[in-house]
Order: sequence, then structure tokens, then C-alpha cells
Amino acid sequence: MYADLLVQSNCVQNGATRMTARHVIDAYDHVLSARKITDIVFNRPRGGHYYRGSFWLFRSGAFRMISDELVRGMVWLTLEASDRVVEKESGLTKRVPVKPKQSQVNSILSAMKAVCAIDDNIDPPFWLPGAPPELAALSPKDFISVANGLLHIPTARLYSHTPTYFNLYASTVTFDPGAARPSQWHKFLDEIFIADTEAKNTLQDWFGYNLTPDTSLQKIMLIVGPRRGGKGTIGRIMTLMLGRDSVASMTLASLGELFGLQHLISRPACIIPDARFSKRMDPAIIAERLLSISGEDAIPVNQKYKGTWVGALPTRFTVFTNELPAIADMSGALLERFVILRLTRTFAGHEDPTLFHRLSQETSGILNWAIVGYQRLREVGRFRQPTSSVETAASIRRISSPLADFIEERCEVRAGLFVEKSKLFQAWENWCVKQRIPAGSTQIFGRDLQAVIPELGEKRSATEGRPRMYMGISLIGGVEEQSNKIVPLRPGPYEKPDPNKPPETH
Repeated sequence: MYADLLVQSNCVQNGATRMTARHVIDAYDHVLSARKITDIVFNRPRGGHYYRGSFWLFRSGAFRMISDELVRGMVWLTLEASDRVVEKESGLTKRVPVKPKQSQVNSILSAMKAVCAIDDNIDPPFWLPGAPPELAALSPKDFISVANGLLHIPTARLYSHTPTYFNLYASTVTFDPGAARPSQWHKFLDEIFIADTEAKNTLQDWFGYNLTPDTSLQKIMLIVGPRRGGKGTIGRIMTLMLGRDSVASMTLASLGELFGLQHLISRPACIIPDARFSKRMDPAIIAERLLSISGEDAIPVNQKYKGTWVGALPTRFTVFTNELPAIADMSGALLERFVILRLTRTFAGHEDPTLFHRLSQETSGILNWAIVGYQRLREVGRFRQPTSSVETAASIRRISSPLADFIEERCEVRAGLFVEKSKLFQAWENWCVKQRIPAGSTQIFGRDLQAVIPELGEKRSATEGRPRMYMGISLIGGVEEQSNKIVPLRPGPYEKPDPNKPPETH
């Protein structure tokens, strides 16, 4: 892949290096040597930058990460193929071969990082200095690099590739505005969604959303369905359209591993092809990672044998599963991130082994189909949850947050209601016994209750024993109207209770 990185002055033949031309480099002037070696190795101005701890080379419409060790090897080869100028006692000069030392290579490599550095605080894609004015005036997030150029998605206009567009991925699909309608693809969608137009449109919007680097809608696609139901084909076509180097494929459990996120640094899409929710996973960590990444938060990412990378990952998740996810999500924040599609048909025993090949012949048409989805999504400004997925979302809510299910079944939530904390917890314990799930402690119950009902209040009753009360909730069948016997749970930090002051009325 990086054969073009080999020093132009070398040719390797039968295991031996023959010099066809030699450069003149002062290996003791590290910065000057770094500039010259950078021009040779990276073939400037075609590309070659140091960004967020890694070298990047422009190739096939995008910047690809290359290892320090590869660049280090190129420095060794370049110095080996170079001469340095020395002055003789007579005042004349002559060229002698550079005999590189490890200390020189290390110093030049460090200088190359400085010479090639670009601002780590800017998230890709972005325009580099020297970008054509007509391109620099447009948002870099509205482009996708395809096989035959740089495509402006909103206008479907194609521009030439340019190394002044710092992007980290490219599609291998050729853009053809006149491509035929992808009839095989539409037939496949009709079969798996069984004439559910809403679901087909939502999938089209999602394909379009993945075309650009825009992650502002902060959504995760969750496709639930039986085995052999078409999930794998959707993932393979998405990978083909976006480009294999643009898509990470990983397990749900790997999100919680020490180095599990490092593969997402330059990947705009991640497909979890068969999500399993095993007891060995920590559901809280999985939920936290999904919320942070989809929410565009800057997070630290541990890299094996390298330093910690910090930034907002550009990744959109597409999760395929046969079973409803059981991820701890008391507040329901993660469920709100999900765009859910439900598949109900299985083709087990009736698989078509030629299907993917036929669909792969329609990639230009599928790209046009996705562009229409992007344009519609941009006009509407949000994803529309299909009606067929409403009950699935409710089921996930009950599985992910049993407390929310308890509140919906046994409680009423509105201003003016209250209930003793001990009575509400007792009702929760009784409900958990019937559901055969652990109730936990009163402290955990109170914490989770606050997550489900953020506006929940706490006060202490002025009645005998002064029991603690939850405000804004009551048990169904035991609704009590709020009275003036409720007083604040505790005085403020600078207040003293006034025994002559009547109780507050709320």
C-alpha cells in the first residue's frame, strides 16, 4: 500500500539496494534534513502531515495513517541513499556517503513531526492552506471523497480530489448521477421490510447520514431481527458504499476493553454485526461509551504502544442484533439515541447466495439513493422513528430500566403528589419479587429514581416521626394531596429553623 513511500533514489532488486541517484543532505542539521526528507518521502505537496500523534499520507482521496516505524525506516533509507558535503584541506569540497546513526534518525524523526505538524484541536475534515477558493468557501462536512473525485452532497456536484482536503476516509464507489435505479436493492428492501415505507425511508436517511462526517444528530442505528433476516447484507452494502477502510467492525464487548476504541479514531462508521449482551460485559461502561461517542464528547482513547489520544470520535454506530439490548440505562438517555428498525422475516433455508454480488453491481445507484436520503434528512432535520418500531422501543425501555417500568405500572408522576420514601421503596421491593429481579438498596433506588424523574423532590413531613417524602410522585391507589404539613428536608447552610415560623405551604 505504501510502496510509493520508498525513497525515489533507491531501487530494490534481488534483496540488494542499488543507488540510481543520490541526494545531498546534512544529517547534522536536523530541521533542514527533516524538511528535505519530508519532501522526498511524502512527495510534497501531495501530502504528509503529523496529526494527533500519527503521520498521515494522502492516498486514493483520503489521508491514511502510517506508523512511526514505517517513517523511521524511510528516514534510514533516505540517509543511506544520500551524500554529505565535506570540505578538504585544500578548500575544495567533496561528497561522501552519509553513514546514518540511530541518534541522527531519532532527531530527524522528531524534527519531521514538528515540520509536518497541523493543529490537533481541529476535528477533521477541514481545509488546509492552499485549498481552492471555491471549495474553501463550502463546509468541509458536506463532502465525501468517492472513487472519481470529491462529491459535494447537498448539490451532488463532483470536484477533483485535492490533498488540501484533510479527511480520513474515502469511498471506493464511483459517483454517476445517471446511474440506473438500483432495482435489486429496492426489491431486497421490500422483502425484508414487507412494504414498511417508513422503515425503508429511515434506512435511506441513515445511509445518507453516514456519507458525510456530520455527527450532529447524535444517533445510533439499532436493527433488530431474526437470523438470516437481511441484517448482514445491509452491513456489507454499507461497508462497500463507504469503503472498507472507513468502517470498523467490532463486538459490543470490545467497547469496554482497554484498547477497544483505538480502531475508531479514523473511522466514521462502526458496524457491530451481531451484538451479544452477555453477563461478562459491564453494561454501565458500554452505555457510557455509546453515549459519549454518539454525543460528540471528547474522550481519552488508549492506544497500544502509543500515547493516549484525546478527541471526539467521528464514529456513527450501526448495531445489528437478534435480541433486544439489555444495557443499563435508568435515565433513558441511551434509548433516546437509538433509531430502531425491526425486521420480522427470516430467509433461513432460503438464502440467495448470489444476492450480494447482484447488489454490489448497483453501488453507484445505491449511492444516489443514499444522497436522496441525506438531502431529505437535512431538510427535515431529524430521524423519524418508524411506527413499526414503537413497541420495540417500549420493550427495550422496560428491559434497560425496570424502575421506569415500575413507575409506569404502579406510580403517578405529577406536581402536587408525594409519598413516603419507605412506602415507595417497599412497593418497589414487592414489585421486584414478582419480577424476580434484585431490588437493591434504598440508596441505589433513590439514585436511580432521580435519574428516571429528574424533577423529583425530597422533603420531610412535619407529622409525627417526620418521615422523609418524595415529592412529585405517588403510588396509584394511594394518592395523597399535598398538605401544608410538608416542610423542607433541611435548612439552608446559613439558615436556622425559626420555631415561631409556620410551616411552608407549597
